[in-house]
Amino acid sequence: MTSKNVGETIKAIRKNKQMKQTEFSSVKQGTLANIESSKRIPYYTTFESILLDIDMTAYEFNYVQNGFHLSEREQLIQDFIKCKHSLYSNQINTLQNQIEAYLVKNPEDTHIENLLVIMHVYQKINKEQTYHIDSPESKKIWERIDSQEVWYYNDIFTMSRLFYVFPMPLAKRIIKKVLEHYEVYDNYQNITASKIAFLLNSGKFFNFHKLYTEAHPLLQEAKRLAYEEELPMLEFAADYALAVIAHVNGNCELAQNEIDRVCTVLTMINRPLLENDIRRDWNLFLAGHPN
Repeated sequence: MTSKNVGETIKAIRKNKQMKQTEFSSVKQGTLANIESSKRIPYYTTFESILLDIDMTAYEFNYVQNGFHLSEREQLIQDFIKCKHSLYSNQINTLQNQIEAYLVKNPEDTHIENLLVIMHVYQKINKEQTYHIDSPESKKIWERIDSQEVWYYNDIFTMSRLFYVFPMPLAKRIIKKVLEHYEVYDNYQNITASKIAFLLNSGKFFNFHKLYTEAHPLLQEAKRLAYEEELPMLEFAADYALAVIAHVNGNCELAQNEIDRVCTVLTMINRPLLENDIRRDWNLFLAGHPN
């Protein structure tokens, strides 16, 4: 299906709902006719009122307008969010190619450009197995966002995935600011899963730097939220990171039991890649932290 313009989409939805132009409470019949024939572009407030008349959100309207598909931009964002695990390298490489092709056509799209920077950062971290990497692009993004008094959702999204590359004092500051702004956006869309992922990443980051006191409350909160939201994979990730802290604090048997429990469940639900990854990471951790 091909994409329609705003007026064409309004007309198609209205006719499908068997509504007459005179039935709209938000606009006069003549104004609506001009909008539907693309002779006039509706003001934002007028468009909001029309959405109320046709009982639709702006997000769904855009989806319908694009032939019941996400726009290319929205699809890239959704695919980025779904790339949750570094093991799925083919998926990540495909997405990176798609983002690069999109940016050739839309070089001014700051958010999509930020996603590409984040992907490059993740690849460097995975390749070098350290957070100590150089990313001048990340520094430029931080300088821009830090100059703002208020962070908006895309700012939170970006910095929640780039704090790793900064020196520890600045990384702690960024983590604190991201958490503060997550509270501001607490009721915005389905943001809880994103917040849990950030808490997990922050906790693992502190674990890597042996700052276990800072890591523990973040991981406990991630585990609590994951349990409440019924997100077991995120809960398992929190269990693993908390097991690391338990082992470091001398509770080695408890830590090993937790790892065995998580891996047993992953076997039962047929997640062999994730189970093998956890076992590998745990064994590497134990090699560096003998009893």
